[in-house]
Amino acid sequence: MSQKPRYRGRLVLRAIAPDDAGFIKALAEAKLLTSGLSGSSCANFAFVNKAGEPVGYAGYTVFDKIALLRSCVVLPRHRGLRVGGRLTAALISQLQGMGVARVYLLTEGAEFFFATLGFAALGRDQAPGPIAQTEQFVRHCSDEAVFMMRPLDEMMHMKLDDIHPVARKAK
Repeated sequence: MSQKPRYRGRLVLRAIAPDDAGFIKALAEAKLLTSGLSGSSCANFAFVNKAGEPVGYAGYTVFDKIALLRSCVVLPRHRGLRVGGRLTAALISQLQGMGVARVYLLTEGAEFFFATLGFAALGRDQAPGPIAQTEQFVRHCSDEAVFMMRPLDEMMHMKLDDIHPVARKAK
């Protein structure tokens, strides 16, 4: 049984400006939205190797306890090496640390990939108001785009007393 190839090496998220030339170029080449990337609730990242070279880009927009994952692209020479899963997991981990409860996205063609990462398809009519008003939702993605959601690990949002109240009271 052959193993799927995987990117070997450390990858880290690096915050980037919404007008980063490499980011904009990668999004344009992948035919992804290159506007609506800035604002106080938006964050954009390059996923870089130890030499500081980007292997992918992504961003999210946070609306209180929910977030819209957007602008996810792996550079062509790194596709098929499981970089997209690592990038998505890094963003989800960051969002969990911020107290986000649910992450949404729209995809045209990558629904199977996102389903393997715990996202489930929803009807577009189930989009929360702030998500439904984004440029990505309203203008960019066609009606064929699949709307997906992933709840984040509830354990990340619980206090120790919620998990094991006896342990805290025994002290």
